[in-house]
Amino acid sequence: MNDAQATMTDDNPGGNEQAYEMIMDTDSGTITLSRVDGSGTNKMGIPKSGPGHIQLSSPEEVREAHGPNAASFGDVHTHQNETGYSSVADVRDRNNAGPDGTNARRRGVTTFSIGAKGSTIGHNRQGSTIVGPNSSVYSGQISLIQRALDALKK
Repeated sequence: MNDAQATMTDDNPGGNEQAYEMIMDTDSGTITLSRVDGSGTNKMGIPKSGPGHIQLSSPEEVREAHGPNAASFGDVHTHQNETGYSSVADVRDRNNAGPDGTNARRRGVTTFSIGAKGSTIGHNRQGSTIVGPNSSVYSGQISLIQRALDALKK
């Protein structure tokens, strides 16, 4: 995750979300972080919720880019525009009901949003939770990859 940290900061004010997808080779168990192209596609039927929002790779695109046994099990992306939210709990609840929560449940993966309110929110099949302060993610005290893998077991 440290490689992603340069662009995954809550002080990145540039309008467009920045993202990395978590990819696993299901034969070898090798995990890689793959930077998501901001333009993306809509092949998975995941709605693009507005300008500057990331669009994740389809399963076919993941296999094409990373090999025939590759699969995405999650992503981490920034939410630098959280000006309309009253609190971190409000961010969690509104994003659970919105595209992040919906897409995580539909895809059966975990998606994390690193937010401008200072906390990271996780969304998966079980719902949305406040993972912790961004500083704990940046320092490695909280492993988003481990949390995404744990969610696959549930």
